[in-house]
Amino acid sequence: MLDVDASIVVCHSEKEQAAATFKSTFGYHPILAFLDNSGEFLAGLLRPGNAGANTAVDHIAVLDAALAQIPDVHRHGVPLLIRAGGGPRCCSAWRW
Repeated sequence: MLDVDASIVVCHSEKEQAAATFKSTFGYHPILAFLDNSGEFLAGLLRPGNAGANTAVDHIAVLDAALAQIPDVHRHGVPLLIRAGGGPRCCSAWRW
């Protein structure tokens, strides 16, 4: 199972590409992908703080990079569940 989700990273000074976030802070809004059973970080995309949480193009880019990190033996012919969440009230899942 792969978990793909965005997070907020707060910066206390102006950094390259940092921007105001939807939580009234300043920093980044990266999308990260983790392997659920081991907690291993597979891929991420650093984005400005004002980037949208539901940007499909960014999710697909991180998912492609994450899938490339999984060895072929475990990636082909093995069911893979991909979860993209937005907190306790929202979670979507795809079978790959």
